[in-house]
Amino acid sequence: MGRSYEFIDHFAMGLARIVIKYRWLVVVAALAITMAIGSGGRLLEFSNKYRDFFSDSNPELEAFENLQATYTKNDNFLFVLTPNEGEVT
Repeated sequence: MGRSYEFIDHFAMGLARIVIKYRWLVVVAALAITMAIGSGGRLLEFSNKYRDFFSDSNPELEAFENLQATYTKNDNFLFVLTPNEGEVT
């Protein structure tokens, strides 16, 4: 094994000794950190609005908004399939 493995092994053994020696402190700290992160997680939200990702002066966004204002803002597609012969039953 190389020298880097010896360093990693030494570090892991030292960390394991500390965790075992202060196991209750580690458990309490882990729970406290988990609760702190979880309480802040409720404030996270995801936006699927593309306007949130671009500035108002973005030329591509302005062109897209002009296109929508001219034609429509319909994000739906309709596919119509018809048979070449006969009727659909």
